[in-house]
Amino acid sequence: MNSSQSYGVKRSLFPADIGIQDSPKHLFSAIKSASKNQTSNNKKNIEDDNTFKKSVIHQLLTLKYEMRSMDEKINIILKLAEDEKISSISQETATFSQFSQFDNELPIKTYDELIEIESKIASDKTYRSYFVQRLSSVGGKSIAAMVKRIMTMVFNPELLITFSYNGRCNKKRNFAGLLINKIIFESVFKIKKFAASDNSTNQIEQVIKYVLIQTPFKLKRQKESTIHTTVMEQS
Repeated sequence: MNSSQSYGVKRSLFPADIGIQDSPKHLFSAIKSASKNQTSNNKKNIEDDNTFKKSVIHQLLTLKYEMRSMDEKINIILKLAEDEKISSISQETATFSQFSQFDNELPIKTYDELIEIESKIASDKTYRSYFVQRLSSVGGKSIAAMVKRIMTMVFNPELLITFSYNGRCNKKRNFAGLLINKIIFESVFKIKKFAASDNSTNQIEQVIKYVLIQTPFKLKRQKESTIHTTVMEQS
C-alpha cells in the first residue's frame, strides 16, 4: 500500500470535515459529553428510583394506618355487639322474671285478689306496662281467639260469673269499669294486624261480653260432668 492509499484509509475513519490532527481532541470531547450525559441519566434514574421508593413507603404507611383504623373500628363494633347481646339477655331475663310474677298471680281467683291487682295497675306504670306485654304475648289467629285465651288465663270462672260487661241491676259487678279491662284492649292493640282492623274495639268488647255470658253455663256443664264422672266411678 502506497502513502496516498494509506492516507485515504486514515481519512475514511473520520468525518470529511475534520482533519487528522483534530480527531483525538474531538473524540475526547465526544467521550466527555457522552460521559456527562450518562452521569446525568444515572442521577435522573437514581432520583426517579428514590421518588418511587418514597411513594411506595408512603403508600405502605397509609395502608398500615388504614388497617389499624379499620381494626379499631371492628373492635368497637364487636364490643357494641357484645354489649347489645348482654343487654338483650338482661332484658329477656328481667322480662321472664316479670312474666313469672304475673303467672304466679294468675288466674285471679277472688275479688280481693282482683282489687289488689287493680291497685298495682293504677299505681305502678312499670307493672302496668309488663302486664300489657305479658297478655299480648298470648297471641292468637284472630281477635276472638286471643281475647278468649286472655280471659281464661287471667280469671278464674268462679270470679267471672260475678260480672257482666256493664253490670246488671246491682246483681253483678261492672267489668267494663275495671282497669284490667283496659289492659286487655291495649294488649290486643299491640298486635299490629289486630290494631289495623277497622272494628277491632267492637270485636274485643263483643268477645268479652260473650265470655262473661257463657261462663256460668260453661261452669255448670263442668260441674255436671264432674258429678257424672264421680257417680260412674262409684257405681
